[in-house]
Amino acid sequence: MESYVLGIDIGGTGIKAGLFDKRGKLCEKWQFPTNKSENGKYILKETAEFILEKSTGKKIDAMGIGVPGPVDEKGVAAECVNLGWGRTDVKAEMESLTGIKTYVLNDANAAALGELTEDCQSMVFVTIGTGVGGGIVLDGRVINGFNGAAGEIGHINVNSKEREKCTCGKCGCLEQYASATGMKKYAQRLIAEGMETGLKNDFEAKDIAELAEKGDMLCLKVIDFMAYNMALALSMIACTINPKEIVIGGGVSKAGDTILEPIKKYFRKFAFPSTADTLIRKAQMGNDAGIYGAAKEAIKHI
Repeated sequence: MESYVLGIDIGGTGIKAGLFDKRGKLCEKWQFPTNKSENGKYILKETAEFILEKSTGKKIDAMGIGVPGPVDEKGVAAECVNLGWGRTDVKAEMESLTGIKTYVLNDANAAALGELTEDCQSMVFVTIGTGVGGGIVLDGRVINGFNGAAGEIGHINVNSKEREKCTCGKCGCLEQYASATGMKKYAQRLIAEGMETGLKNDFEAKDIAELAEKGDMLCLKVIDFMAYNMALALSMIACTINPKEIVIGGGVSKAGDTILEPIKKYFRKFAFPSTADTLIRKAQMGNDAGIYGAAKEAIKHI
């Protein structure tokens, strides 16, 4: 009987799951909404029920799960704010609920593994969405850190003079300027200052990118501000770990060259000379990167 692994990506709005063969080929893919009621109390239970139903009749050797927060080597998530979780032993709970050997990693680390190619085994993955996340892979191995907090790129301090707090409680984090939330906030500030724009009242980050491509001066200024801060942080990372590639993913990455080109421009300006030619590219796997990476993690252990 052929056996499979599962790759699961638990997000704040939706949970994606995929059935993979042992070569890492995606066979089936499913998705359902995240139930965050009562501080995410039912998320793991409902995930377990869902995947058991979908994989009925199939032999599952292992599963990998990506969650939005720091994860230690024992599979314990320290805190997942977007889910409402405090410290949660994801590995133990999922193994108890499903009877399937489980391997847990940070969602950005899972996405980084999903983007990894044969030609590049050392890379930094940056996901730009509501916040800014990251994953670091060196020589094909995810760098998790002492307590699972490695790759928290969004909380690199890029402005020591900032007095407004980030969601983490500190001030001046990259996430405050380079996330979709930060872009929208900066645009609102420019509008309040009287700068003209074609943006409508209910605009989102994708609207900023679309109008920037059409030459809207306010939107171009927002993109420039975002790219400046992102490149500053990436230049610090590059001279610390010297990756072969920096891969930009997440919802904002859909803007393509509109954001990539200014990031590259500022990166070359800030980067240590020996790292200035680091390849910066758009992620290729889209929203499936997390389930592919989670599955790769499971396959490693069977």
